[in-house]
Amino acid sequence: MSPPSVPTSYVINGDPAVLTCHYIIDTNEVVTEVEWEKDDVLVYLWTLDEPPEAKDVLKGHVDLDIKSPSMLSIDAVNMHMQGTYTCRVRTNGKTAHNELFLMVIVDACQENSWKTHTDMIHCTGHHLNICTV
Repeated sequence: MSPPSVPTSYVINGDPAVLTCHYIIDTNEVVTEVEWEKDDVLVYLWTLDEPPEAKDVLKGHVDLDIKSPSMLSIDAVNMHMQGTYTCRVRTNGKTAHNELFLMVIVDACQENSWKTHTDMIHCTGHHLNICTV
């Protein structure tokens, strides 16, 4: 896989992640909507007059109580969440957007990632070697 041309955020499968949408507004502007898309599919929507809503791969995995519309807090990422995220900010004056690539790293030594008995032996042996004094 070739590296993405957008900034990349790395997170281990099962760990939390915070995606931040960076934007600058003028003093006379008000943010009216922030939406996040993952690979061109709407996954999160915040509007000024409605409660935020997570959709698709983020449904049930996002803290909807965060007061800042620029932050998207994911409780535990999974492989389905890897991809290019675009945040789009709308104000009463303009629209802006930026992108980032969320790279989900699978720890092959996590017990639920073992495919064979050999995987288990390799991982536990590797950890034992690291921990010996």
